[in-house]
Amino acid sequence: MLFDEEARTKLDAIIHGAAVGEALGALASRMSEAERAEKLTPEGIHRIKIDHSQNSTSVELLKATIAGLECANSVECPTNLEIRIHLHQAYRDWATTSPSASKFRNHNLVRAMTSGQLGSFTSTERAAPDGMLRIAPIGLAFAGDPGRAFLIGSEAAALADGDFNSYLGAGVVSLIVALIVSGALLVEAVKETMDFIRPSDWPGEISEALRTSLEADNSNHFCRGSVSETLKSAMSAVHGASSLIESFSNVLAAGGNSDAMCLAGQLSGCFAMT
Repeated sequence: MLFDEEARTKLDAIIHGAAVGEALGALASRMSEAERAEKLTPEGIHRIKIDHSQNSTSVELLKATIAGLECANSVECPTNLEIRIHLHQAYRDWATTSPSASKFRNHNLVRAMTSGQLGSFTSTERAAPDGMLRIAPIGLAFAGDPGRAFLIGSEAAALADGDFNSYLGAGVVSLIVALIVSGALLVEAVKETMDFIRPSDWPGEISEALRTSLEADNSNHFCRGSVSETLKSAMSAVHGASSLIESFSNVLAAGGNSDAMCLAGQLSGCFAMT
């Protein structure tokens, strides 16, 4: 079985964290800095009513990733290419049927997902962090083979974004999730991931984001939306948190955006933070 009962529980926590994080991030984007400081404290976040019945883009794409993996699992010992083809089909199904896919901000993502042959990597370099936001189920599915989790996570992101940092960042998230659900502490997972990507991370941005995410003080960091900044913001927030709400509060305190909130929620879900 691809996802056993324990894995299903973690998937639910990952999806819940993504949904709440994205909703809070959208709410925070409409507030001034003073309003955020006043209303989005941990106590304030507890009082906010989030409608979990409304699927966000990230939640829908997480579910598409799960659907693609489950379809691939119907094939005996699927190759990475077969897994990639099933993931690509699941993403295309989302792109052609979901109302959220028609939103203006998703146009470039949809165009990249629906172009080319199934399983082919896009040549479009969007340099967007959304690849990292749909990859966690891959890390969970391949927790017993972290190297493969990294490769499939990277390839899944490259279906819709040809930017180096975008698919490297997605591979990193998939690898970290695989290590966490296998029992590693976040610090251990980050350090092992840095060693793993050192030979290939020639720009060094993702490695630097991981390294600095473990620093004691990241309060002056402001996330402007790049892949490396989103990764650092989310990792820093979870590193210093003992609960889901605290991880969200940490992202907000550092000026993180909706993507960073969504990723922090997913990572918190891997630790079963409540």
